[in-house]
Amino acid sequence: MAGQKSLKEKLEENRIILICGPITSEVASDVILQLLTMSAKDEKADIHLYIGAFGTEYLDSLAIYDTMRSLPNDITGTCVGMATNYAALILAACKKGKRYALKHARITIEQPKGYLAGRNQQTEIAIEAKEVTTKRKIFEELMAEATGQELSRIHEDCEVGRTFTAEEAKEYGIIDVILDKGE
Repeated sequence: MAGQKSLKEKLEENRIILICGPITSEVASDVILQLLTMSAKDEKADIHLYIGAFGTEYLDSLAIYDTMRSLPNDITGTCVGMATNYAALILAACKKGKRYALKHARITIEQPKGYLAGRNQQTEIAIEAKEVTTKRKIFEELMAEATGQELSRIHEDCEVGRTFTAEEAKEYGIIDVILDKGE
């Protein structure tokens, strides 16, 4: 119908960006474009991320992270469903005091995975090991900064993989508020 706004237009009007599923180059490009567009329209108004994603592509995820951190706007984040790995970092990197999770959301941090399928030469294994070590170091340092946790604790929790309830994520410093109208 003429004159009716699409869902995407309504979300943009309310300064809401959805990050769902795996964070790929395409998803990262779309999120970054929306962040930049919303910031250009109003540098003072909050931008709201709703995150139900797993961040496996670390450079794409870090591109979102770096863009968020470079904008003058407060970026709020709400975990819906689950945020894992770099998606959890994006959530934790939102403006302190404006990081939320729905009551039954889950947030997971774990060590990054490598991609050695079909490659088995010693040189390839060494290169991949170095890259995974770099990914892990960056993730752990940024997560420690965002949560206020000691780097050693982040390292230990990533070593075994840790899934937090919303309450545990709040205690850990990943989020600040649990959204639940029933309370």
